[in-house]
Amino acid sequence: MNGWLFSAGILSCAIGAIHSGLGEYLIFRHRKDFRGFPPLLGNEEITLGTIRATWHIATLLAAVPAALLFRFAFLAELGAKERFAVRVTAGSLLACAAVLFAGTRGKHPGWAGFLLAAGLCGMGL
Repeated sequence: MNGWLFSAGILSCAIGAIHSGLGEYLIFRHRKDFRGFPPLLGNEEITLGTIRATWHIATLLAAVPAALLFRFAFLAELGAKERFAVRVTAGSLLACAAVLFAGTRGKHPGWAGFLLAAGLCGMGL
C-alpha cells in the first residue's frame, strides 16, 4: 500500500467533511438572519438554497480525488496513467491551496490542508 496516497485520500475526505459540517454549524444555521441577497426567480429562498447546495457540492467534489487516491494507494505500482492522474490531483489541490490562501490572505486554515494533501500526493509518486 502507498501510505502517502492513502493519507492524501483521507485528508481530502476530511477537508470535505469538515467543510460541510462547519458550514452547516457556523454559517447555515443562521440562514434565517441572511438578508439582502438578490432573489432568484423572484424568491430569496431559492438564492439561499442555491448557495447552500453549492457549498455542499464542493464537499462532494472533494470525494473525487479521495476516491482516486484510495484506488491508486492499493496498486502494486503506478503506471504512467495513474502517475498523470496523481499529478493532476496534486496540481488541483495545490491550486485550491493557493486560491484559498490568496482569497483569505492566509486566514482560512483550509489552505494548509490542501497544501498538505498536494504534498502527500507528490510524495506518493
